[in-house]
Amino acid sequence: MRQQTRVIAALVEGCSISAKNIQEGLFTILFTFSTKKKESIAQNLKFSILSLRENCENIFEISYCNVKVVLNLKYESFSNINYDIQPIYIIHRNSDGKFQSTSDDNENDVSDALANIDLALKLTQCVISTKFNENRLGERSFALRKCEEFYSNIDVEEARKMNQWELYDEIAKEILNKNGSDVRKYRKFVAFVSCTLFQGLEENEEYSYSNIQRKTLANPALGGGFLCLMGSGSLFSYPKNVESVQAAFQNKKKVDLNQVLDDSNYRKTYGGCFSTSLGSLIHEIGHIFDLAHTESGLMGDDIDYVHRFFLTELFTEVLPKRSIRCQINKDLQSKFDISKKFTILKKPGGTFLEKYHQQKNNDMTFFEQSCLVTLWNHKWFTQSRHFDEITFNHEEKILRSKDSFIRVIEIRELEHKNRIVIKSWIFSDINLSEFSFPKEILLKSISIFAISSNGVIYKEDFN
Repeated sequence: MRQQTRVIAALVEGCSISAKNIQEGLFTILFTFSTKKKESIAQNLKFSILSLRENCENIFEISYCNVKVVLNLKYESFSNINYDIQPIYIIHRNSDGKFQSTSDDNENDVSDALANIDLALKLTQCVISTKFNENRLGERSFALRKCEEFYSNIDVEEARKMNQWELYDEIAKEILNKNGSDVRKYRKFVAFVSCTLFQGLEENEEYSYSNIQRKTLANPALGGGFLCLMGSGSLFSYPKNVESVQAAFQNKKKVDLNQVLDDSNYRKTYGGCFSTSLGSLIHEIGHIFDLAHTESGLMGDDIDYVHRFFLTELFTEVLPKRSIRCQINKDLQSKFDISKKFTILKKPGGTFLEKYHQQKNNDMTFFEQSCLVTLWNHKWFTQSRHFDEITFNHEEKILRSKDSFIRVIEIRELEHKNRIVIKSWIFSDINLSEFSFPKEILLKSISIFAISSNGVIYKEDFN
């Protein structure tokens, strides 16, 4: 089986119960796992191999008894890059650029940060591309540049006095001053600030998310426009190479709350911190790709389970339900018949029992369908240079696309500062160039979003 891809980090999955020989390039890796029940068969057992496949052809030979499967994965670089992602690590004035870690960790300098961020972005590519494949859309990704150092004129202590919105605005200005305002037309930035500081919890202090937030300075998680801005508070838990990814997710080492930030949704482990942080990164990157909040999935409150995507064991966890600040206005909810708004990939459970079965049966790492189709058609994934337009006739309530087809339409709540999707229409298999909104929809307190097959985006707010 031969397959081409533009994603550097690949996830190969399958099912079996005994020893395997995997030949990757010139290296042979032997891995085994067993089952306690001798009568068990392979249907409920899985393996996964995460591989970096840059600048070479990767051949995976998987053998079980007398059955052999050969998978040839060839990395194909982008031939024409019109749009890309530039990761940067912000080093502030009067700072050495080291991110916060424990006193016995000497792998927290600038080079370590660059390696951690590079790998995290490749894992993000892997998640999105795999979700495309799982939903039979195909193989696509965004073009990714290597992480670079960015020297900020903002003093490190001044940065720690800013809230995340102030920090976002100042960093955005510096990026545009250095690169020119036109850079926004073809490049988006994913920036990690090095100035994040967790002030520590004493033994008698309350262990709660709100208290941890109060004790944390300059740890933003904001995405929109051309910039995704993240804090470095969890970088201590990140792996630096692909060989360490599984161990990083499975790391049960307890977080020392006197020294480093615990942002793990109460799991208190390094693995929990890495999983939550990577989920948060994917969420904020979704915003720079024009995604809004949803009630579930990676753009909703399901950012804590990314480890399940990369690991094969589907163990269950009882985690507090996150509030992604996306409760829908009840008046709008009644107007748009929320029960019919989505084609949901994996219906989120509500009760403990529903959550238990949900965790036993899937990885809980997903995008709502309108988000996934939006990403699939986005210019940063298609590299499309078409600049046709989508227009909206306010009197007739008709949306028209010129020279391309409408793929997604969303109605988003306007009053909510984080914009949550309250209704969507998806046209993946229909070539639709004109859409008439239902007459009962009032153009008030909503925002309309649409994207075409050429990646052209229409947005308009109705106050």
